[in-house]
Amino acid sequence: MKIIEGQSYSWDAVATRILSLKCRLGFSEEISFLRLSIDDRGNITLDKPGSSSRVLVNDDWLSYCVNRVLFYYAMGDETGERGEAQQGHTKESFTKISLLDDSMHLGCSTNQHRIENELKALLDESEEKVRGALERHLGASPVEQGDLAWRIPLLPRVVALIVYNRTEDASEGLDADLDGTANAAACLPSTLNVFFEKSTARYLPPNACETLESIALWVLKVLVSTA
Repeated sequence: MKIIEGQSYSWDAVATRILSLKCRLGFSEEISFLRLSIDDRGNITLDKPGSSSRVLVNDDWLSYCVNRVLFYYAMGDETGERGEAQQGHTKESFTKISLLDDSMHLGCSTNQHRIENELKALLDESEEKVRGALERHLGASPVEQGDLAWRIPLLPRVVALIVYNRTEDASEGLDADLDGTANAAACLPSTLNVFFEKSTARYLPPNACETLESIALWVLKVLVSTA
């Protein structure tokens, strides 16, 4: 699947396709993901933990991102998915976003690196809050990889894997210098990588996957800031 050049993502331009997602591709009558919901008029609301009602989100950037992602997701390959399910091919296999499509095989975009760096910084600063938000409010499941890792459903048929390694003290074992003093402590910086399940290519172009990551990061920051 490719990005359509010149496509508008205003609600009027994408409403018919987005609303066709009702009861399709894992959605119910309600089009909702990552605690965000979109109604028949294109209004976006956020289900905030602890709030008795959803909060209307008036954010042009977020509206653009949600419309863009759902526009392409509505074009997803339902036939291929049913075929694999019937054959029992359910094992997940994850890869970097740059390898989802041949058109991006040269590497991740600058935007992808920015998203991963922002998420890494959030974990560096507020690990427990991020963990709580991911596991309690965004449906993420811990997996055994790195220091911390989660499998997280970003859309009903799009699953990502986040792998985080904390800052590591690399000073142990270093010899003393010629003056007999210990070498200054050296630290290996923390790292974070986001992977997508390989079947994602049936549902979103890689560029739209980056947009979906940006939405998830936006929601996560809101949850962490209000924790």
